[in-house]
Amino acid sequence: MLALSTEGVHIQSSSFMLVLSTEGVHIHSSSFMLALSTEDVHIHSSSFMLALSTEGVHIHNSSLMLALSTGVVHIHSSSFMLALSTEGVHIHNSSLMLVLATEGVHIHSSSIYAGPVNRGCAHT
Repeated sequence: MLALSTEGVHIQSSSFMLVLSTEGVHIHSSSFMLALSTEDVHIHSSSFMLALSTEGVHIHNSSLMLALSTGVVHIHSSSFMLALSTEGVHIHNSSLMLVLATEGVHIHSSSIYAGPVNRGCAHT
């Protein structure tokens, strides 16, 4: 239900409600409700409700509802509802509903519903 760590949390094939870490969160093939980290959050082949990070969020082959980061949000082959970042959002082969960024949004081979950005937007 709850995992707390100052060194980092690595979770594989598990179901969690809350994960907190000051070093980073690495999640593989798991189901989560909330992940908080002062370093990066790495999510692979998992289902999430909310991911928060001060460094960045990296998502691969996952389904997310909300990703918030003061770093860059990287999304690869994933399905999202909302991605927010102050550094930028990079999306590859993914389906998004809403993207908000203050630095830049880079979209490659993806489907986006809406995406306001303050500085630059690349869509290929």
